[in-house]
Amino acid sequence: MIMTSIKTICICGGGGQCHAIAPWLTNKGYTVNILTSRPQEWNRDSFKYNTPDGISHIVSLGKISNQPEDVIPDADVVILTVPAFSNENELKSIKPFLKKNAFVGGVFASNGFFFSADDVLGDQFPLWGFQRVPFIGKVKEYGKEGNILAYKTEFVIAVENCRQEQKEAFRKWVEAAFGQPTKLMSHYLEVTLSNSNPLLHPARIYTWLMGWNGEVLEDNPLFYEEWTDEASQVYIDIDYDLHNLIKKLPIDNECLPYVLDYYNQMDAHSLTLKLQSIESFKNIRMPVKKVDGGYVPDFTSRYFAEDFLYGLRFVYDLSKKYNVSTPMVDKVYQWGLNLISKNGGNTGK
Repeated sequence: MIMTSIKTICICGGGGQCHAIAPWLTNKGYTVNILTSRPQEWNRDSFKYNTPDGISHIVSLGKISNQPEDVIPDADVVILTVPAFSNENELKSIKPFLKKNAFVGGVFASNGFFFSADDVLGDQFPLWGFQRVPFIGKVKEYGKEGNILAYKTEFVIAVENCRQEQKEAFRKWVEAAFGQPTKLMSHYLEVTLSNSNPLLHPARIYTWLMGWNGEVLEDNPLFYEEWTDEASQVYIDIDYDLHNLIKKLPIDNECLPYVLDYYNQMDAHSLTLKLQSIESFKNIRMPVKKVDGGYVPDFTSRYFAEDFLYGLRFVYDLSKKYNVSTPMVDKVYQWGLNLISKNGGNTGK
């Protein structure tokens, strides 16, 4: 039923994931609308995207608007790709225009999408989300060209607020539409608690800036190619904390592989070599702003505003709620919260 009834998708947010998902699904035969604050900058009729095999495609996208009433009413599936701090407002803006039984989802479930969606939409609509993003997608030229740098070999999703047979039908749709085997989890926390960006980025940021006292930085290091064993060990330690929490929650204890298992590595050093070598991670630098004499951290970037204040925060908050010891999570999260606060960032607390 769901496989054949889904005709139109609306993507909310115009960043890297939108630049990958919108043309991909268009090429699969769907009408893809986009809700973005910058609709005038999009080449709707001739959008180009490039795949990892070096092939380029030109597609014609659907409606592109900054007004929800223009792009939401037709959508059978809605995909939020906005930053965590925008989830609530985005959901409130689209709610009046959602089609009955539209499947409303988040490409970043780890940024608290399910928490925000439950607050705003309740049980009125089926909710769904990815554990990890389906593609490593990048903007090549905003609104005109996107890159899919890498595909994930398996997708993990959760679906709430509908019957089991509808959940399974939707899983089959994701599998067909995105082109990879897709696993359906039984609880939204099993995709919300991720050891991808919410742990990966803070581990690297913490070991990069833990001795920083506000001085101008001379260099802007490569995020992954200059990844360190120290960052790997912190990543492993906060992942261990996360799994201790998962064991105490009313969810499947096997819902998430340990990072060493996920990357098929043995220890911190081998994990470092792996992260340094991933082709789609190449040429990504630290989140900084250019100033006279060098650089300073950019506390408005997603590395801070999303991965510390939403992704890692949920692990921290749940560990306190369930009285689970998570020493490295506590250390890194409290350090990040203090650093962001001291430097004028909005902690949302």
